[in-house]
Amino acid sequence: MASGVENKLTIQNPVTHGYGDYLFYRLDGDRIYGDQKPSPLSLPEFQRLFDSKILPHGTLPSSSSALEKNDALKRDLQMIDPSIHATFIPRILLELTFLHRCIAEDESSRSICPRVDPEVHRILTAPERELDKERADQIRESFLKGKECWHTLCFKDEGDESSQEVIELAHRFNAFLVGSLQPDGKAFSFDKLRKFVRKECDFYATLNRREYFYYRYCHWQPGPSWNFAQDIEAGKSYGRINVTSLGIYSIGHREMIERSLVLECSTLAQVSSHILYRGASLERDKVGFEFRSGEGKKSIGSRSLSFGSGLFAGGIYDGTAAPFHYMRQPKNGAFAIALPSGSSEAFHVPSSYFLTQISNRGEFFHPRTRVPTSAVREESTLPSYCVPGVILCSYNSPEYPVVAERIEKLIDRERSEEALVADLTSSYDSAIRLDSPLKFQIEEII
Repeated sequence: MASGVENKLTIQNPVTHGYGDYLFYRLDGDRIYGDQKPSPLSLPEFQRLFDSKILPHGTLPSSSSALEKNDALKRDLQMIDPSIHATFIPRILLELTFLHRCIAEDESSRSICPRVDPEVHRILTAPERELDKERADQIRESFLKGKECWHTLCFKDEGDESSQEVIELAHRFNAFLVGSLQPDGKAFSFDKLRKFVRKECDFYATLNRREYFYYRYCHWQPGPSWNFAQDIEAGKSYGRINVTSLGIYSIGHREMIERSLVLECSTLAQVSSHILYRGASLERDKVGFEFRSGEGKKSIGSRSLSFGSGLFAGGIYDGTAAPFHYMRQPKNGAFAIALPSGSSEAFHVPSSYFLTQISNRGEFFHPRTRVPTSAVREESTLPSYCVPGVILCSYNSPEYPVVAERIEKLIDRERSEEALVADLTSSYDSAIRLDSPLKFQIEEII
């Protein structure tokens, strides 16, 4: 298997679209004298973007290219309200900025937000009959008194992107970005986007010097997000939630982030539908395509390989699921696969709005490779739910029907093993390496 194509990309400047999302705002002031300032949309105006399907993904199928989605967005905005402007923001900048907001909230309160415990989200949203009333009342009362929080979303597997909680947080984050980035109705240049990303990396790289986090939470490693303990209660027994940072503590880590920015702003991203990130060895991953190789062995591990829709997907509640966590490990490489527009039969790609993806946990919010029928052994030999040859996961018995439905999406029952392996191999052969120099050129758009 090839270890990835020669990395050479083109960026059209300014960056009008790519892999990411958009800021929505109006311009107030005198247009003739160039004295206009951006102002965020009201919540009802922002809600209208969701109601009209402009958000979270646009009105075209998710398999459409970024170029097609951008053209549709412009048409749809003209029909809804021509005074609303939309400016492209790459996903890596969205992720870094959102996680910065979460950390700044914790710094301000000098404590980790209690919502980082998924159990707290369950208590806040579950029916009364399912809860310990005294504990639920205590938690709800604390949030009634609380401040504006950035940890309001928590999903297992796939998030509900149309929920009111998503819309309200997206509106608040959009308003913050409009205020901090100050768009002017035009696309940002690549140089300006890179400066924004570098500023965020500077914050994370110096996080361990901030006294409160340095001694209580960082465990000597600065980073953009927390990787929470599997056992939250065990962490609390030590007087705090047991967290470690994902970490940006070397030049190499910063370079991987900047290379992802280059990729997300490139013409390759513009003609692609999704970008999938993974921290692993390209060569070792090939074993995952040899679907019969596990037969007769004691191990029945996963053969469906997981990816991230962004470097930090899952970073709040499932930090070890984030691609950046694995990319930093010495034995792993860092790479990305740009899926062409149209059907990508070798991969199952769940809905990928960045707010739900970064707030997700579990096995099924990831994009994953699909497996042929020949790989599936229907018997389960473990107390947790699993389908040997497809995926290994632990769920409670009431969840089994839902898990079975999601696993079925990972099985290709139409094509032969050879055809699927050929598609997967072709995708890997075109992978973009993020752990080695990435050549690119900038073309100015006149």
